[in-house]
Amino acid sequence: EYDDGLTFKYFNTKGTKGVNEGVKNLLRFMENSVPENIVDEATKEISEYVDKVKKSPEVEEAFMTMGDKIDQLCEESEQRGIEIGEQRGIEVGERRGIEIGEQRGIEIGKQQMLNMIKEAAQEAGVSEEIEKLVNVRFASSSIVQGGAEMLASGTAVKFK
Repeated sequence: EYDDGLTFKYFNTKGTKGVNEGVKNLLRFMENSVPENIVDEATKEISEYVDKVKKSPEVEEAFMTMGDKIDQLCEESEQRGIEIGEQRGIEVGERRGIEIGEQRGIEIGKQQMLNMIKEAAQEAGVSEEIEKLVNVRFASSSIVQGGAEMLASGTAVKFK
């Protein structure tokens, strides 16, 4: 205890006994400062003063209720989530695009190899009457990102 003449009183905003109506009104307003809880001159005066302080340029910028802070954090988190999602989508899209491109390249390469087999057969003296290519085999291996080597072999036949 200090010998300074001060007296401390502790109140529970949920309490129901031991205080007058003015104190109850004040505690109710302090717990939830909505217009419905401005019920007497004291709570009206306190509310007006708090509004005035909130609107002052020095305080307005720094004033933020817990709800405002939570809303701000939610908005920032949502925006960050969208950015991460977009980046992951781009990465997945790029990988899928490369896979599709490689597959399409292999298909084009196979068709070109078949044409080359036909040309090689014709150059070797086989007439243009090739009816079937049988036992065609393709082998490929990736040599660099986006590049592959292909090997094709097959037998050209003509039916009599």
